[in-house]
Amino acid sequence: IEKEQLNNTLRNFETTANLERTNQSIAMNNEVVNLTTQLNQKSLENDRLRNLVRELEKKIEENEQRHEIDIKNWKAKNDNLTEQVRAMRIDDDEHHNRDKA
Repeated sequence: IEKEQLNNTLRNFETTANLERTNQSIAMNNEVVNLTTQLNQKSLENDRLRNLVRELEKKIEENEQRHEIDIKNWKAKNDNLTEQVRAMRIDDDEHHNRDKA
């Protein structure tokens, strides 16, 4: 009977140890799943942010190109107006000189 009790105690101890190992394994697996989920979420967020950065860079480039075109157009208009003013001054000077003569 004593030997049987020792065997039962040993089996109980082994069963308890196995349960503890199983519980630890389940806890570690749950932690792996949790960390994997977090990693996937971070990866998706990084992809979203990378795409957003690409979109913003593209918009900035488009705006810069538009501004370059606007600047060229404004410079051309300014040159044209400057030339018109110069021509008008020359014409005014000629009229003024004719009137004096």
